[in-house]
Amino acid sequence: MDGTVLAELLDAAGVVDAARLCEALRDHHPGAVIYDPGLSHTAACVSAITEVDAGGRLRYRGYAADDLCRLDYLDVAFLLAQGKLPDRVESRAWREAICIAGARSASVCQVAQSLPVSADPHSVLVSVLAAWAATAEKQERSASVGDKILGLLGVLPLAAGAALRPGSPSQLRHLAAEEPYALGLLANLAGSDELRPSPVLTRALNSILIALADHEQACSTTVLRAVTSAGGTFGLAVVAAVAAVAGRLHGSSSVIALRQFRAIGGAAGVPLFIDRVKSGQVGLAGFGHRIRIGSDPRAQIIRAAAVEVAAVSGIDQALGVALALEAACSEDDFFRSRDLFPNVEFYSAVAFDALGFPPPAFSLVFAVARAGGWIAHWREAQEDPEQRMIRPRQLYRGPSPRTFPRTDT
Repeated sequence: MDGTVLAELLDAAGVVDAARLCEALRDHHPGAVIYDPGLSHTAACVSAITEVDAGGRLRYRGYAADDLCRLDYLDVAFLLAQGKLPDRVESRAWREAICIAGARSASVCQVAQSLPVSADPHSVLVSVLAAWAATAEKQERSASVGDKILGLLGVLPLAAGAALRPGSPSQLRHLAAEEPYALGLLANLAGSDELRPSPVLTRALNSILIALADHEQACSTTVLRAVTSAGGTFGLAVVAAVAAVAGRLHGSSSVIALRQFRAIGGAAGVPLFIDRVKSGQVGLAGFGHRIRIGSDPRAQIIRAAAVEVAAVSGIDQALGVALALEAACSEDDFFRSRDLFPNVEFYSAVAFDALGFPPPAFSLVFAVARAGGWIAHWREAQEDPEQRMIRPRQLYRGPSPRTFPRTDT
């Protein structure tokens, strides 16, 4: 295939239709397929939810995420799901309905008590939400789009708290319509009796939730869309997405970053650590992104929140290391030439630690935050006329045909 044919397959936005490309390639090879490990270069859908614009700003439905941090997370979830910002009446009704739905679903949190106390908290969260999905399944076909998502947003802060501390369900803080959404989550996850929820901490966590609310077709979102494409229910699609978040390369990667900060010990240990990274002795956690070139806009939002939280909580050792490491790497051509800048996990680790969250809670926060985006993607996938069941091809590299050995009896 020559360059002229390839140019004809490109549209004005630089997009190649894979079906047309394979059709053209099959003139040369009848079995031609496109090999794209991890689908890094493949757009599997058309979406109107989230983008990182040419200026490097994260935008939800066209609004810059850093501007949206002035709103409550639930208002941003409304924007993601409905495509517009709520007015005051809509916001109040939305919040009240979510609180009622959460209280109605709270009993599923008792599932956490039936599991071993040594169980991984994220696995417990998956179990609790599976119970929620089972109880909601009968209403799945008759409920409106809005009804299907209220229960999820309402139960998540409770489910996260129950997953982390299953022995005290009566102490979980329920959502209240007049309170920030982040307040209930903060109260249910913070482990320090001395670190009480405050306006500063609540505001910071709210910004973090908004920064993490969606990020295009991330792994967990793709899982949700895959289940949805197969005709799975909303509840089961969410459970699958929550399970994906637990992976060390996804929602749990901030735990690895925190371990790195603790291993460095303090700002004075940064130069030696950088030398070890350059020599290949250790890896560098919290830097770079698979599809993002340049700095991560979410990291800047969470960096500001981390600084604010550490100033209040006094838990600032990880912050000191992170700031020193970022400064050193930003001035070093070794990292700049490789386009290595702090990503969202880098300062998430600092912020979660400063908020008093134990490491097992990190992926729980990520799951709660990402629910707003999942809801939007589920709805978009439902309404997409081009949506087909997601079923990638493969390249077979196994044994050639073999003869089954005969055995004499």
